[in-house]
Amino acid sequence: MNKRLLGIIQLTKSNPTAYLGRTGSYYSGLAGFIVGFAQGAKDALGDSETRTFPTEFNDFVKYVLNQSPGGIKYGPSDHWIDIIITEAGTQEKAFDLFFELFESFKQSSPTEFPP
Repeated sequence: MNKRLLGIIQLTKSNPTAYLGRTGSYYSGLAGFIVGFAQGAKDALGDSETRTFPTEFNDFVKYVLNQSPGGIKYGPSDHWIDIIITEAGTQEKAFDLFFELFESFKQSSPTEFPP
């Protein structure tokens, strides 16, 4: 994972207005920022295979949220951005859920996230 992106994600959690502006849509802003950063980094490097955000996060989100009561809700075509907002129901809750899931993901993938 791109260390700059990881640092910005962590800073955004503590001060979303500084990175996402004044909006009631922090989650959508954060998701858009992550996707834009990842694409911009790929374009700047001229390498469409460069991974700046872990693709495994998508499978992790589906796995974790499919463990909740009600059985499997999310399948192969579902994306973490849509899953989190659907699961949370509001922008504010989705913002918090993203960081909860992202922290759990980092803990489960320690080699991907050095200290």
